[in-house]
Amino acid sequence: MLVSMKRPLDLAGKSLAGTGLTGIVGYVIATAPLLAWPVWPYWLFGGMVAAGGATYFIGQRRPTPQAAEAIEVTEKEPAEALPAPIFTGRWRPTLNGHEVPGLMMITHKGFSHHGYMRPSSEDRPPSVRFGVLVACDPLGPTPTTSALRERFLSFLGSQPVAGLIDALTYADDDLSWMSYASNGRIHNEAVLVSGADQQEVPVVSATLNLNEDGLARYGHDSRTAELVLHIEVRDKDGGAAPPAGFRAWHEALVLALEVPRAFGHFLSQDLGLATHGEPPVQLSLELRARRGIAELIDAGDLPTVAGSSRSSSFHGYMIAEHDGRESGDAAVEMLTSICDHALYLHGYEDHLTNLSGK
Repeated sequence: MLVSMKRPLDLAGKSLAGTGLTGIVGYVIATAPLLAWPVWPYWLFGGMVAAGGATYFIGQRRPTPQAAEAIEVTEKEPAEALPAPIFTGRWRPTLNGHEVPGLMMITHKGFSHHGYMRPSSEDRPPSVRFGVLVACDPLGPTPTTSALRERFLSFLGSQPVAGLIDALTYADDDLSWMSYASNGRIHNEAVLVSGADQQEVPVVSATLNLNEDGLARYGHDSRTAELVLHIEVRDKDGGAAPPAGFRAWHEALVLALEVPRAFGHFLSQDLGLATHGEPPVQLSLELRARRGIAELIDAGDLPTVAGSSRSSSFHGYMIAEHDGRESGDAAVEMLTSICDHALYLHGYEDHLTNLSGK
């Protein structure tokens, strides 16, 4: 910065001195015919010459080697800002999947357990699927593949994932998480089952997709880690659980919004991956029920709009944003979208007003 200032000082000094000399010459010519003339203009123009010469001299000085080195450091491009930490404090609900193309792909991803390969039954329970995307670095040398799988199973058995599962389905105490299918460290599945020989569809399945340098994969954003939770909504006998009311679903959605923060902590603390705030954290919600979303959500005596077709699926998304809504309010807005675009209810608004606790 100091070096860049010296060039203007050179020019300013020359200009000021030149103006002073021009003034002296002009004044001598103008006063030559006179017998007497004031002396003070000579002092004024002489001062300008002296000031201009001093300014020019300052502009010509060169810094010492130490000062030049300091100036060089100062004039270098500023260091790149550190990535912003992930933010999960507020959420913007949306139904526009084009805003979150990575989450749109999650609905098409299958699971490897042989129970899913069997022909689907008319009595298959409805399901809920959550997807989470968190920006992070690719995997480094550690952890090993086996250690990564073990840490993933531990994460699935801890809060808030365990609480979310309990809020949506019945999971017997004899069920436990086990790894099922794997592609090294970049793709790992897990199932909540009674044992390795279980033939039936797992009550819950999960997938963890990560990135590793040089191993790009189709349909996965290389900037993000991906978590998928697929939950069948069952009762203790393995059949479809009765539909839950608005309050129970609101509580479940608030729990779901805690999972992205926990997932980010898992990535950074358990796997040693640096997480980033861009792209923002995202969460998807997918509801599926053969006979309609009313199999999942009990709207009581609220009427449906005449002529509305039955909807067997719903897709909604949450994007973490600083000017978004708090979790409770975001959950109410998502339920509003479900009432409008999947249940086609009339007069439901008063039933949702007090759910956020405000």
